[in-house]
Amino acid sequence: MLRGNHESEIVNRVYGFREELKERFGKSKVHKHFVSVFNVMPVAAVIENSIFCCHGGLSPDLIPEVHKPLDTLINQIQRPTEVPRQGLLCDLLWSDPADYTQAGDLPLGWNQSTRGCSFTFGVDVINRFLDTYELDLVVRAHQVVEDGYEFYYENRLITLFSAPNYCNQFQNSGGVFVVRKADEVFGTLEGGFEVIRPDTRYTFNYYTRKHHLENND
Repeated sequence: MLRGNHESEIVNRVYGFREELKERFGKSKVHKHFVSVFNVMPVAAVIENSIFCCHGGLSPDLIPEVHKPLDTLINQIQRPTEVPRQGLLCDLLWSDPADYTQAGDLPLGWNQSTRGCSFTFGVDVINRFLDTYELDLVVRAHQVVEDGYEFYYENRLITLFSAPNYCNQFQNSGGVFVVRKADEVFGTLEGGFEVIRPDTRYTFNYYTRKHHLENND
């Protein structure tokens, strides 16, 4: 299990998880225990030297001018830690692939994200990253996609979103990416998707920023 951008004390305060715990458990230390776990969670994984996984996306710090092993770069993140506003950890949890240009062309390079922190990155960044570390695919989450999964950048990146009908608003499907070894001798992989269709008969009470403001939190 990898850490996402919502596994953060600051984000918990804004988007309602802390408030939900207070309502369920009263003035207990439950939220502090959750935060203690969040602050030590791993933030990236590599499957069989082939698939790079993280919640958000890539970082300029993952492609330094002087080549370093990928695990060396990731292990520079000291844990436990809260999520900073910039740097490698922030980018792994907050960055996004850039949208196609208005002309329908593939986007290139790094640009500041409209989220208020981190970056968006283009197809050239993905290609350089995968080629540098001899990987095949990036799998990340962080954005709602209608069918639960979506391919980008010449099928070298997948956005995977596993929560169906997110926040009772999007009526999106949830996606699960299942990876298996196709050949034990050569270690080749095969993957497929399981899709969870939204069931709009059921709704859940999502705590929101508006809820916090109304309660002066």
